[in-house]
Amino acid sequence: KAKLDYEFTTDWLENKNGEDITPLWLKENNIEIYKNWNMSDDIDYSNEESHTPWWKREMTQGEIGCAISHWAVWKNCDDLDYITVLEDDALFNSDMKLREYNMVDKLNTMDIEWDLLYLGRVPQDCALEKEGPLPNLMIPKFTYCTYGYTLSRRGVQKLREYGFHKGKIIPSDELLTSTFFPHHREDIRKIISPTMRAFSFKNLLITQRSFNEVGSDTGLPEGKTKA
Repeated sequence: KAKLDYEFTTDWLENKNGEDITPLWLKENNIEIYKNWNMSDDIDYSNEESHTPWWKREMTQGEIGCAISHWAVWKNCDDLDYITVLEDDALFNSDMKLREYNMVDKLNTMDIEWDLLYLGRVPQDCALEKEGPLPNLMIPKFTYCTYGYTLSRRGVQKLREYGFHKGKIIPSDELLTSTFFPHHREDIRKIISPTMRAFSFKNLLITQRSFNEVGSDTGLPEGKTKA
């Protein structure tokens, strides 16, 4: 019987619906979320006006569950050369895996150190981003969304070393971008310092299905949108 090259995580301990993640469950499983996500009104973030609606609120239960599930993948994945992480709303073409494999092979063949490769994302600092060392490759800056990305063996190890479950659980995209780019929030920079070397496909391989199609419990309250 052929071995599948993917694994569903529905039977993992950490794979919980947001509403099932209670303070008791977190305590029993030695997981601690970041307690100060709701940005204080007395802090001047005028230079980050587009992001403040996203930060001036508590994390949703869905965001907590999503972040824990990503951390669980990094914690539980086998010792592989690289892994691909896809969320359930990822939308990709049939040649996505081949194009991903070809890029990873080129990076490795040319001995280019890499930890993270975005297959899909929503860049926030496009004007600051530069071309990468290979065609169709970018060096990402502050980035939202974690619906599709690849990690090298070294990248997985670096993520494990952060110990995110010890008081650093924040929304998964804010968490991941903090590992390779200084977060725009000073308090997050103090707990998560960039150590990862990240790249992104310029022509993205993955997009997201629309909110109207799949819904979401990781978004802003009604009437607000993420930058």
